[in-house]
Amino acid sequence: MNSYLVFNRFLPNQKKQQRVAEKGLENEAPAMLPLVGIRRDERVVARLLPPVFADLQPGWDFGLLLSEHKWGLWPSQARAACPLETHPPLLQRAKMKIKKCPACEAVVLLNSNLVVHAALNDKRGGVALKLDLRDHETITRIIEDGCLGFKDGCLVELWREGWELHYEALKDDPVDEEEFRPWLAGVGIDIRPYPIKAETLQFMADAVAGWQQAGEPQPQPGQHQELARLMPQATLLDIPFGFKAPQRFRWNETPRSLMTDPDYLHSLDLGNIGLLCGKVQEFTYQPTVKVIVGLDADTDDFAAELEVLNTWLNSTFSVRGARGRKWFFLIEGRPRVAEACAHSTKIKRGDKDVGDWLGNGKQGVVLGLHPSGCFYEHNGLPLATIAPAEFALPGDCRFARTGATQPVFKGGGWMSRRANRPVGSLRVIRSALNCIPPHERDALGRAHV
Repeated sequence: MNSYLVFNRFLPNQKKQQRVAEKGLENEAPAMLPLVGIRRDERVVARLLPPVFADLQPGWDFGLLLSEHKWGLWPSQARAACPLETHPPLLQRAKMKIKKCPACEAVVLLNSNLVVHAALNDKRGGVALKLDLRDHETITRIIEDGCLGFKDGCLVELWREGWELHYEALKDDPVDEEEFRPWLAGVGIDIRPYPIKAETLQFMADAVAGWQQAGEPQPQPGQHQELARLMPQATLLDIPFGFKAPQRFRWNETPRSLMTDPDYLHSLDLGNIGLLCGKVQEFTYQPTVKVIVGLDADTDDFAAELEVLNTWLNSTFSVRGARGRKWFFLIEGRPRVAEACAHSTKIKRGDKDVGDWLGNGKQGVVLGLHPSGCFYEHNGLPLATIAPAEFALPGDCRFARTGATQPVFKGGGWMSRRANRPVGSLRVIRSALNCIPPHERDALGRAHV
């Protein structure tokens, strides 16, 4: 592999290579190299090169530092890049300069990676390769052997045995640094930056504080079993311990079929557990549709009002956290009618939010540790099944989505405020009347029916 091929392998695909060959290096859109790691089940052959930036700082000679805070057990784990310990070229530009990191202040576990340019000998081509600094001995040997150099560099084969990184130096592959730097700048290749997840960093700090306040407890093995027995039609979600929301990518699309996967069921025992709301996923045809709805009262007073108006809430599954209460129940009916209840909305009293109606794309924590340090406690009841008309809000409350005091339906759908608007404007009505002969209109100007 000569230097020209090494350069070309940093391009993401052949179409990009053709554009460079046809148009030269000018007016090309920047190419973002993805950040990848080395999995336990793969062996890769790569040409490693140190990162090249116009604003290269001292200490960045062999790679950039990517530091991530981690909380929880994999796969129920929250991760976020530390804005203070990560080199700026790897981070998205923030609107304001971040002066402190709440996860650092809470002493959340910090894992660091060395990021280098790499041309992989497979279809991925050019990438930004993450080398875990826990393998610092192997990384040190790679650097000392000159594998990261330009003129004295070589191809290397990388693989893992368990979690330990190994490498083997292959044939020499010199690269002209004076040619490589302007080429990289001309093509506009850059490393895809990490977003700064300020909200996740704060969630980590809160979870650690609550965990310490509760006496550093641990999730219980088999904790999901009672919930699966009480709610066989439900989809449970794995959440990091002490968090109030899942961190798994596209968690709101979790299929119900995972509830039979032993590995997924094991992940439910590693942290908090959430209940996915919305339409129940059926494996066979059913003439009716079931929707799991969550009703979240933000305060104890509002929870008491709801229980007085809806006595059936005492016979369905409910959870109590730091304050307020959450109930979960089933609404079953004809498809269009039942699915209309799956819309999520806030519950308001005047202009103040007092609760939530949880439907599609929402979830509620039903077991685990609250960020305040208390535990979520459920009543051990199965999900009750109701009709939409059985639920009502206090007279001075309303659904933010509809403005009504109970789930209102029209034509099988959730009624919006547009439903109360006139079907046509005055101009439209006058135009229609002009098409009717005068002798066919009555004295009020309306057409005979």
